[in-house]
Amino acid sequence: MKKRLLSLLLVLALALSLALPAMAAAYSDLEGHWAETYMMDLSDRGYLKGYEDGTMRPDNDITACETLVLLSRLYDLDEETRAWIRSDYEPFLTANIASDLSWAYGELAICLAAGIVTEEELQQLTLSKPLEKEQLCVFTVRAIQLTDRAAQMAGEALTFDDAEDISEPDWGSVALLVSLGIIKGDDRNCFGPAGNVTRAVSSTILSRVLTYVETSGLNLKIADYDNITRTEGTFRGVESSGVISVCRTDGMTCTYDIPGTAQVTVNGEARALSTQYKGGFIRITEQNGAMIAVDVTYGDGTTWVQGELHNRYSAYGDTYVSVTDPETGEDTRCTTDLDTVFLQDGKSVKLTEVLVHSFATVEMKNGVAQKVIADSGIHECTGVISTLTYGSMVDFRVTDKNGTVWNFPLNIAKLPTILWNNAEVGIDRLNVGDEVKVQTKGGVVTSISTEAPEESFTGVLTSMVTTADGTVWTVQASDGTVRTLTLDKSVNVHKGDAPLRLSDIGINDTVTLKLYGTVIMDVNRDSSGTIITDSKITGSILMVEANRNKITLLQSGKLIYVTVNNSTAIIGAYDGRTVKLAALEADDTIVAYGTYIDGSTFRATTIIVE
Repeated sequence: MKKRLLSLLLVLALALSLALPAMAAAYSDLEGHWAETYMMDLSDRGYLKGYEDGTMRPDNDITACETLVLLSRLYDLDEETRAWIRSDYEPFLTANIASDLSWAYGELAICLAAGIVTEEELQQLTLSKPLEKEQLCVFTVRAIQLTDRAAQMAGEALTFDDAEDISEPDWGSVALLVSLGIIKGDDRNCFGPAGNVTRAVSSTILSRVLTYVETSGLNLKIADYDNITRTEGTFRGVESSGVISVCRTDGMTCTYDIPGTAQVTVNGEARALSTQYKGGFIRITEQNGAMIAVDVTYGDGTTWVQGELHNRYSAYGDTYVSVTDPETGEDTRCTTDLDTVFLQDGKSVKLTEVLVHSFATVEMKNGVAQKVIADSGIHECTGVISTLTYGSMVDFRVTDKNGTVWNFPLNIAKLPTILWNNAEVGIDRLNVGDEVKVQTKGGVVTSISTEAPEESFTGVLTSMVTTADGTVWTVQASDGTVRTLTLDKSVNVHKGDAPLRLSDIGINDTVTLKLYGTVIMDVNRDSSGTIITDSKITGSILMVEANRNKITLLQSGKLIYVTVNNSTAIIGAYDGRTVKLAALEADDTIVAYGTYIDGSTFRATTIIVE
C-alpha cells in the first residue's frame, strides 16, 4: 500500500506542470523573462501549468517524456480515438516504458501513432532526462508532418555560429524550422544543438508551432485513425462465405461482409476466420465506411461471457457480477478482484458504479474477470424484416438500408411490446418485408414498432390467388378502381361483429377492407356470410400460459392462439385420461376442436393431446 501511495504521489508531481485544463495566471518568475510571452500563451491555451508556489520555472530542464506529452497535444482527438490509440500501443508501452511513467502512456501512444517518435527511439530515450535541442527539432517536424520538406532542406545553409555542431541527420529539420521562424539563435547567434531543452525553450517552440499551424491552415491528422470507427464484441461464427456474425458490446448482434481487401488476423497472425474461433473477442475496424481490418483474440485460457448484468455483489470477502445469457437464460457468476477493469458506457468506473441491467461483455481468465464492459444505452435499428421463423426462440432478423442483417432472437414466452401504428398487437401481425424499428436496452429487445397509413377500401372481390408465398386478392371499387392486395397471415375476417372463416369469402362478394399499405389486415363481408361453426385445428405447442388459459400453437408456420375455459376437455390420446392445461409442454402436438373468434384466436371446447 505504501508503494502504491508513493507511486501515486510521484505521478502527481510529474504531471502537475503539464495538467489540463489550465487557467491563465501570472507567474512570479516569468516577468521580464525572454520566454514570458510564449509560456503565457501556452498557459492561456491550457497546454502548460505552473507550480503550486506560483512559479513557472522557465529555466528548469523539461524531460523527454514531458516534451513528448506537449507535442502529442498538437493533435485534437476525441476521447474514443485516444482510447483506441492507447489500447493499440499499451502492450508495447507496458513492456518497455517504466510504470512510474504510466501517467503519460496515453500521450506517448499518440506520439507513436502520429510518427513523432518510433518504438525503437522510445526504447533508446531516457525519458526522465531532457532531450537535446536538435532532437526536439526532429520530433517537432514530424509532429507537424513536414518531414519531406525537411529532407529537401538537408543541404540548406545555416548562419548560426555553431552550425557545424548540428548533426547531419538533423540538419534538414533545423533548417526547416528556421525557415518557418520557429527556431532562432540566441543573443550570441548560437543554436546549441546538443544543449538540454528547458521549459522555456520547449514552450517557445510549441507556441510558435501552434501559431504556424493556425495561420497556415494545417489540419493535423493521424492517418491510421482518421475517420476510423471500431466495433468490438464476440465472434459468433461464420454465416456463409465471407459473412460473419458478431454480438457487439452494446448487445446488438449482426452480420458483416468481409471484403477481400480487409486484413484478417487471429491473435495477430493472418488467418482465415472459421467457427473454431467462436466465442473469441473480435474487433472490426472501418475507415471512411470501408472495412479495413478484422482481428480475433482467441484462446490462451481467456473466455468471453455476454448477457444482461443482473447483479453485482460481495460474498465472503469476494466480489462478483452475474451475467444472464438472453437466449439460453443461463447465468454465469464472474469473480472480480482489485485488478478488474470496469467500463460503463465507455467510461472507467468502480464495481459499485456498474449499472444493473446493462448489457455486459466480460473477459474471463483463470476464473477471474479481467475486464467488464457494460452498456446501458438504448439502441435502435430500422430496417425490413428479412427472417421471421417461429419456435420457442423466434428467429427475427432485420436488414437495414446498408444491407447489414441484425439478429434479434426473441423468447416466445417473453416477447417485447409490438406496436402496429401505435396499437399493441401480437407478433403474428408482423410479416417478412415489413419495415420496423427495433429498440434494445441492455441487449434485450424492448419494443418492435411498424407504421403504415391505414385506409379503408370497399369493392367487389374479382380474383383470389393463393401460393406458397401467400394469398393475393384483386378488388374492384364502384368507381372502377382496381387494387391488387395481399392478405395478412393473421387477417381478421367477419361480418359485422360475427367472425367468419376466410373460406366464407368468395368471388363476387362485396367486402370492406382495412389496409395498411397494400396489406389487408381486416375483411368485413358486406353481403350475408356463413357464421363459423365447430371446427378443428392441429399444431405444435410453442408455449402454454396456464394462468391465462392460453396456448400458443404453431400451425403451418402461422401462430394460432388457443383459449380454454373450465369446461374445455383436455384428453390424452394415449390413454383417454383427462390432462390439466399446466401439464402440456412445448413441442406437444394437439388437435383442438372449437370455434375461431377471429383470424388468429381459436376458442377450444375439446383438446386431444397426441
